[in-house]
Amino acid sequence: MVKIILEKINKKDPSFIVIDELLGIYLGALFCFSEKKILDYFLFLIFFRIFDIFKPFPINILDNLSKKGSYWFQSFFVIADDILASVFAICALKIVKAYLF
Repeated sequence: MVKIILEKINKKDPSFIVIDELLGIYLGALFCFSEKKILDYFLFLIFFRIFDIFKPFPINILDNLSKKGSYWFQSFFVIADDILASVFAICALKIVKAYLF
């Protein structure tokens, strides 16, 4: 589906496609929370948005790859950078919880 949209509008990572953000947040909800505290969700979302916006290494590499190659290639990396941002957010939350809570 992302491939079809990218072909039609000829834009690299349109902001109205949010499936990548949804998958990243869903991944965090699945693998990060054992106690189901609202603070965990809130902190995860903050960390996820920070990593998604600023795209530190190696997330920036995946983001750059989403602007090259075929539409299939671009579609994969549009989603992959948010999945990696989610993994980074999960790790950051685990570190914060281990040392502060």
